[in-house]
Amino acid sequence: MSRLHAVREADLDAIAAGAVVLGCGGGGDPRLFVEMLRPLMTSTSVEVIAPDQLPSGAMIMPVGIVGSALALEEQLPSGHEFADTAAALTRWTGKRPTAVMTFEGGGLNALSGIAAALALGIPVVDADLLGRAMPRLDHFSLAAAGLELCPVTLAQPGGLITVVDGVDVLGAEVAVRSLIGRTSGWGALAIASIDARTVQEACIPGTLSRAYELGQHVGTLGSWREIAESSGGRVMGTGRVRAVRRSRPNAGDRRGNVILEHDSAVIRVEFESEFLTVASDGEMIATCPDIVTLLDVRTGAFVSCESVHQGQDVAVLVLPGPQWWAEDVSRLKVVGPRAFGIDHDAVLMEAQ
Repeated sequence: MSRLHAVREADLDAIAAGAVVLGCGGGGDPRLFVEMLRPLMTSTSVEVIAPDQLPSGAMIMPVGIVGSALALEEQLPSGHEFADTAAALTRWTGKRPTAVMTFEGGGLNALSGIAAALALGIPVVDADLLGRAMPRLDHFSLAAAGLELCPVTLAQPGGLITVVDGVDVLGAEVAVRSLIGRTSGWGALAIASIDARTVQEACIPGTLSRAYELGQHVGTLGSWREIAESSGGRVMGTGRVRAVRRSRPNAGDRRGNVILEHDSAVIRVEFESEFLTVASDGEMIATCPDIVTLLDVRTGAFVSCESVHQGQDVAVLVLPGPQWWAEDVSRLKVVGPRAFGIDHDAVLMEAQ
């Protein structure tokens, strides 16, 4: 995989196209950030630093958007949210970041680190805490490494800034979701800055470069077969969607599923904001943290959890997830099927 050294205006579309793949059917539309960033980057660029190139004294602040993508589209950022949340966290901790990184490398957050770096005038690190999109803070690699997230700061549209401290990872997740659920619906979140060694040992390297490389391939292709071949993924099956069951979070039911017929087999794809697992006739054949996606076989477009519908012809495409998660089986407790209430071990492409 080739490595990005800087992000320019001409690179945004490719990163966004790759971010859709890593979004796994969720994570929000990255084109929103592209349209915000494009006029700001016509004559400038953002430096990208690989984790292994960070100086020993570097302090890296993970940032991103939390909340509803729909709420974000209805109430667009003013452009000050990342600067505000970073300033609040700096005041609280006394630690000024020398670089930022996105905490989620799929969906719209793939570009949030670039937006924050541009707002703060510092580099962005080519890493994240997931390697794809996932729904909750307690899925982060820092949690898998036994590290805490707090203090965190949340800047919401309208100027409200909140500091959350003194709670564990799950407590931070509950507090942040409760805040945005009762106020604006979304916010810019900053997590306590981490040092270079922590980035190198407890974060997912190369996510921004992976999005860019994926986007260079899939963004110019129209056929789903070409996209599947160029992405390095595996097609688990194609067929017509026979049923879609949506999640009902208010009723305590956070998961949904897609049922499609593939030849004589029945394929079931589970999702919770993002696609998670694939089973064929009851046998699990792919799971998170691998990259699980659906492609519309007629248009070649990636299909979201929100847009997939009965009667749609789709291909189930799975790409290898970050190697970091597979290096230690205990890490899979945070991002594997059981983290979502699915009683099955992770089934990963590299292991197969």
